[in-house]
Amino acid sequence: MTFLPSFKGDKWQCSDPCSYTIQACSDSYWIWLSIAGVFSCVMIFFNLSEQKVLQSIFTYCRFALLGITCVLIIYCLSTQPYLDKSMYKEGNFVNPHTVFWGFDLKAIGSLFSSITFSQVYHHSLPSIFQPTEKKFQGKLNISIMSSSIFLALITAIIAIPGALYFANDASDLITLNFNTWTGKGFDPTAKQPVFPQIISYVIRLLPPIYVLSSIPINGLTMSVNVQQMIPDQHREKKWVQITLNLLCIIPPILLAGFSRCLGVIIEFTGLMGYIIMLAPAVVLLKAKSMCKAEFGDTKSQFEIITSKQPIIWGVIGFNLVGFVLTVYSLIAGFF
Repeated sequence: MTFLPSFKGDKWQCSDPCSYTIQACSDSYWIWLSIAGVFSCVMIFFNLSEQKVLQSIFTYCRFALLGITCVLIIYCLSTQPYLDKSMYKEGNFVNPHTVFWGFDLKAIGSLFSSITFSQVYHHSLPSIFQPTEKKFQGKLNISIMSSSIFLALITAIIAIPGALYFANDASDLITLNFNTWTGKGFDPTAKQPVFPQIISYVIRLLPPIYVLSSIPINGLTMSVNVQQMIPDQHREKKWVQITLNLLCIIPPILLAGFSRCLGVIIEFTGLMGYIIMLAPAVVLLKAKSMCKAEFGDTKSQFEIITSKQPIIWGVIGFNLVGFVLTVYSLIAGFF
């Protein structure tokens, strides 16, 4: 995609950051990354989750992208093959490279980390873990559970058709696959008609827009929680808050400049996602143990169906297996 047409000439364009071979692409990547970094360093001092107008705009962008991408993939899956038409059976546009029954430990590990990444890292609130009054717990539990189920369904609606359609031929960032969409198929050599070109630009431009809102919110969430580990006499000092805010933004931006392949980033950061998923289960086991020692019973007035012992151990086991497979996938990717 040519974002800087007059930068180092006009005969270059960039697509997947994992396969940059043109210096101009690498330079433009750093330019836009620097712009995002400066924007995030400023916006982290304005809690975007409390800026209703801005947050509404970013939210609309995200849902517009999800809706357009989902509809477009399902439309393409039912009307046109992806790239090489000779490989597809007539009327069947499931990518022939899609493996239905194969088992690949490396692929399974990548899948685990992708699920963790999409469900954990895309959503955060600039607040800290804290006790909740019982009268608010019911609504809070329902709202969090409903949101999680809704987000999982949205992810599945895009991920499953996308995997069937693009298979191993896809870019890590699914929206980049529409760089060559002509409305009737995918042809890197053909000129895009106006309407497919507009749609193509929209679905490629919306992710950077809403990601710009996610970076400051995620950074602020991390900063607020880190501040709770600092002694009270230093926590309220302005220079401490400013320093922590910037430390939660600048290092990740710099790392993104050197590790720009989304697949590697997802697999590596997905490891932390498992810790986030495991922490509540481990804390709950500890709480049950303390209740047993103090009151002679593990049950309490706050217990719900997910507090059952088999479910807790099931969550721990599932995430430990995922963690091991992700580590294997990450190591295997270097060989």
